[in-house]
Amino acid sequence: MSRSLLHRLLATATVVLAGAIASVTAAMPAHAATPPPPPVTLGVHEQHCLPNGQLDVVWELGNNQAFEIKLTAFGQTPDGDLDTPVNTLVAAGGTLLITETVGPNFSGAVSLTVHWVSTPVGTAASGEVPGEVVVEACPHRVAAEFTSNCDGTTNVTLINHTDSSQTFLVNDLPPVDVPGLTNKDVPNVPANGSGIVSVSIVFDHDPHEQLIVDQFKWSAPRDCPTPTPSPSNLVNTGTSVTGVVGLGAGLVLGGVVLLLALVLLRRRRAASGS
Repeated sequence: MSRSLLHRLLATATVVLAGAIASVTAAMPAHAATPPPPPVTLGVHEQHCLPNGQLDVVWELGNNQAFEIKLTAFGQTPDGDLDTPVNTLVAAGGTLLITETVGPNFSGAVSLTVHWVSTPVGTAASGEVPGEVVVEACPHRVAAEFTSNCDGTTNVTLINHTDSSQTFLVNDLPPVDVPGLTNKDVPNVPANGSGIVSVSIVFDHDPHEQLIVDQFKWSAPRDCPTPTPSPSNLVNTGTSVTGVVGLGAGLVLGGVVLLLALVLLRRRRAASGS
C-alpha cells in the first residue's frame, strides 16, 4: 500500500471518528447549572444528653449572603430554652451555633424556625428557615430521693450514675460532691420558706450554670406522734381554773350579803318613821 493511500485512509478515519464523537456529544443532555445555595441554612450541628435527663440540640445557622442579617424571632417545638437572644447579628458568609434545650423525658420531633432580616441600608431581604430532628428520651444519670421527718426537715439521698464526680446543691447548704457511681445521704435538710427542698447540680464546673435535678415539698409522715399536754401542764391548768371559780363564788357571796344589809336598813328606817 502506498503512503498516499495510507494517509488518505487515516484522514478519512479521523473525520469519521470526529463526526461520531460530535454526534454522541450532541445527543447527550446538557448538564444543568448548579443552583445557588439558599440565602440562610439551618441544620443540626450536634446533640447530647445532660445528666439530669435534658437534651441539648445544637443547631448551625449559615448566612450565605453578601450582607449581614439580624435574627428577629424564633419558633420552637416543644417549648425549651435557647441560648441565643433575638436581635443577634450574623455576618455575611458567617455561621452561628444555637443551642436549644428540651426535656427531660422528651422524645419525638424537635423543631426550630429562625426569622431573619437584612441589616444594611438599601437591602430589603427577609425570610425564615426551619429545621427539625427526631430525638429519643435521655436517661436520668443524676437523681434525688426524699424522706420527710416529723420535725419538718427532710432526709435527702443524692444519686450519681455518671462516671465522674458531680457537685450537688441542696437548698442553701454548702455544695456536696458525690463521686461517680455512688450515692450520698444528706440528713435533716430544712425546707425553704415555701416548704420546698430543691436539688440541682453544677454543670460543666461553672457555679453559675445549674441543672435542676428534682424538687420536693415536705409533708408530715403518717407515723408522727400526736402532741399531748404533759401532767405538769394539766396541774397548772387545774389550779388556774380553781382560782377563777373561787374568785367568782366570793363575788356572788359578797353581793348577797350587801343586798341583805340594804333590806334590813330600809326596814329599820320604816319602823322609826312610824
